[in-house]
Amino acid sequence: MKFKIIFAVLLVLDFCYKLLKVYLSNRQKDKPLPRNVRDVYDAERYKLWLDYSAERKKLALWGSAIRLVLMLALFTTNVLSVCYHWLPGNEYTKFILLIALYLLVNTLIGIPFQYISQFKIEEKYGFNRMTHKTFVKDMVIGFVLEYVLDVALYSVIFGSYSFLGVYFFPAAFGGIAVILLVSNMFSGFFRRLFNKLSPLPEGALRNKLQRLFEKSGYRLKEIYVMDASKRSTNVNAYCGGLGKFKEIVLYDTLVDHYTEGQIVAVFAHELGHFKHRDTAKLLLGSLLNFLIILGAITVMVMLPQIGSAFGFESNGLLFAMLVVLFSDILGLFSTLLMAGVSWFSRKMERRADAFAASNGYGKELISALKKMSGDDFADLNPHPFVVAMEYSHPPIHERISLIEKKQRKKH
Repeated sequence: MKFKIIFAVLLVLDFCYKLLKVYLSNRQKDKPLPRNVRDVYDAERYKLWLDYSAERKKLALWGSAIRLVLMLALFTTNVLSVCYHWLPGNEYTKFILLIALYLLVNTLIGIPFQYISQFKIEEKYGFNRMTHKTFVKDMVIGFVLEYVLDVALYSVIFGSYSFLGVYFFPAAFGGIAVILLVSNMFSGFFRRLFNKLSPLPEGALRNKLQRLFEKSGYRLKEIYVMDASKRSTNVNAYCGGLGKFKEIVLYDTLVDHYTEGQIVAVFAHELGHFKHRDTAKLLLGSLLNFLIILGAITVMVMLPQIGSAFGFESNGLLFAMLVVLFSDILGLFSTLLMAGVSWFSRKMERRADAFAASNGYGKELISALKKMSGDDFADLNPHPFVVAMEYSHPPIHERISLIEKKQRKKH
């Protein structure tokens, strides 16, 4: 019983953390915007952003509350073990089916909230471009990919433990590292399941981007434009993949609605990620997180009374993996782990901004960042605690200050 109480407390604390974030964000809205971003929104659009932000937070809290009820039902009773024993097959087959059952329930619960977010809130504020057909397609493909990846990851752990017992840790970590490496190398393939990526047409813009790429000492294989506009008006660009599979992709919303100077500046920022191998470094951060998660699984396996408390007397490993799969239990711990990765990510973003500024694109990058923030309804003054815990990018006012400082040093 004491372990059920502990798990329930962890779930409630995770929900309280979400409430704290909303409270801090709401308090932050009463503070004046940093001076260097006050021209991003006019008074009318800023009020519109406040309404948009409030609606999204309200929806997110309702979703978190529903998940809290579901997780409390799962981890204050023995319903998981009842389902496990009810399923057919051996213990591995039961586990695979139990993952599918959970993901299906989780997906079904999430559908109404995703639908409201996309077709009510995003539609209301002019961001949605997604059709209902695309929405259903994304849900199905996302479910299949998540299921396949989860089965692959947990099969490695399950198999390693079956052969090596409590010494499974190194083998499981090695197998997970290979899976994450392969999935990152072929991230472009997975994106193409959702979006169409087309080569950037020949012309002045492509020539400028190609010269910038070659100036940095790289041979340009291809620049892709992604049809992001079929889902949203949001603007972005990214550098993904590893090794020869690495690619820089621009959203069509960026290519179609921004000046050549702004696009080249954003490209220079992404080139900074490319030059510093940031994708590979973030992968190492993810592996470190998995190392700690595997440690948590090992501890739970070494304490069989935890699994026994929930009806898994003969399979503590299975219960430990279910706890990790239902990550709400480890919510606060995951947040703390990701805070370190987010800090490192923000550091990489600052370095990429500095790279673009040092190559003479600081002014255009500031212009692009301001326009992107306004177009995407970005929070111009997030609470420092929320930034420290979860933001992968520094707030825009910090990025602009850094770029301006870099420009002053250059001149």
